[in-house]
Amino acid sequence: GDLPALDARITLLEAHQKWPRLIADLQVRAARSTSAIGRRADLVKIATVERDHIGDREAAIASWQQVVTEFGDDPESVEALADLLATAGRWSEMVSLLERSADRDTRRTTERLVRLADALREHLAQPERALTAYRHALAIESRHAGARRGLTALLDEASTRRGAADALAASYRDNQDWTGLVEILPARLAEAPDD
Repeated sequence: GDLPALDARITLLEAHQKWPRLIADLQVRAARSTSAIGRRADLVKIATVERDHIGDREAAIASWQQVVTEFGDDPESVEALADLLATAGRWSEMVSLLERSADRDTRRTTERLVRLADALREHLAQPERALTAYRHALAIESRHAGARRGLTALLDEASTRRGAADALAASYRDNQDWTGLVEILPARLAEAPDD
């Protein structure tokens, strides 16, 4: 049960390409690991050995699924698992994995854009750049409350009033939010050219 001895044996087994015994020892070390990073690294190594050296696609799929279940769907895990599912013809599982990942990535991207825009607007006095980031966020998620709040705040800036009003109007119109559209009417009228 000595961990340094296990580490040394794992190194030797890999160097001598003793794949089944390497996997067994990696599983033991992963089970004993108190570090999430170390556990994940061992599970990824197991999946990689199963795929690349043993050629056991089903075992590799199961191992990558364990990585995704325990540690989330980071790009490396999603790509490896999607590739394996595709080569196995497990299309519905691959589609489900990619849809979940894309939905999460979309939410993360939208939140990052709004956070970026808020920082530009609130702390760096860069309303034009904030306007661009809020617009990008609404292009992804047209009802995003944080982007709408930020754009509403930009209605108070002369340099961004028209762009913010236009972006909000498009968001409200696309979502049939007539109350929101009426609320920004004064700002839109203020920017209208005099006839």
